Amino acid sequence: MTIFSFIYSYITNYSFNEPNLLNYVLVTSEFLFLRRLGEQQIIGWIFHYLIGIAFAYLYYKGIDIYDFDSTLPNGVLYGIILSVLGISGWACLLFKNFPIPDIYFKGFFFHLILAHLVYGLSIAVCFEFLFF
Repeated sequence: MTIFSFIYSYITNYSFNEPNLLNYVLVTSEFLFLRRLGEQQIIGWIFHYLIGIAFAYLYYKGIDIYDFDSTLPNGVLYGIILSVLGISGWACLLFKNFPIPDIYFKGFFFHLILAHLVYGLSIAVCFEFLFF
């Protein structure tokens, strides 16, 4: 997903770097400890990857608990669900912060849909071929 984001940013000439946006959210927070945390550029990357790992684990538990197969259609469905969650989460984070970052929001949200579809498909392929 991260590689897709960089490629998409390169192709469209818009910078949609989620870890940097996470740092922006922290740095512009009203809480001092979050501002200090956001000054460490690596924190955005850590948060971004921890969220990705958590959603991969939820996919795994969904397969395990509900006895689903890890198929490409299930990956697409999971990507759609994550798109809705991702757009909702980013909208809450970015629009509650002031100043609002100077990004092309329609492009960013469209990018999130595509990126989460890529992520859902990647997880499905990994679990289908590598783990089960």
